[in-house]
Amino acid sequence: MPPTVNVEPTDVELLAQINAGSEDALRTLMRRHDALIRYTVFRFSRDRCRADPAWLDDIAASCWAALAERVRSDRAVPDNLPGLLVTLARNRTISAVRTEDRAIARAVRYAQQRTSENDLSDDASTIIERFEELNRLREILAGLEEPDRRVLAELPLILDRRWTEAARRLDMPESTLRSVWATLKDKIRAGWPDR
Repeated sequence: MPPTVNVEPTDVELLAQINAGSEDALRTLMRRHDALIRYTVFRFSRDRCRADPAWLDDIAASCWAALAERVRSDRAVPDNLPGLLVTLARNRTISAVRTEDRAIARAVRYAQQRTSENDLSDDASTIIERFEELNRLREILAGLEEPDRRVLAELPLILDRRWTEAARRLDMPESTLRSVWATLKDKIRAGWPDR
């Protein structure tokens, strides 16, 4: 009697099982392809992953949730699952980085505004809290070295992803600017309370 060969199911077969509600099939796909997702996330946000390992976990988990939702909603899944997973990981990473960049930029713009708080419709505690946040952010920015302040001056270009133009204006290579920007965000984050 010939020995039985244990044949692993293909990605397509596993996706069909996930569509039918199998959690085991999803776990099998995760064992098979999670490293690919994590590599892609790391490739697109290396500095952020090093600064906060949970960043990588969060984005990887969101990719798997998106895949499961896509499969269970009967949306077409390509035969090339690794290609789809790379695309999901790349897009979710870029989106998360942009969202974080915008949040930091809003805080910086808020701190740089010299207008006084005229909205008296808020209660006193909210106004005091806003002033405390503004003062804390001003302290953080005041503690930055001159090269970091020069980079912040090009914030509109950086947020528009016009790296080449910003780098030219700062007279530095684009790759250096990207690295400096990631480090600068970490400095601002590190100085912020409850971070």
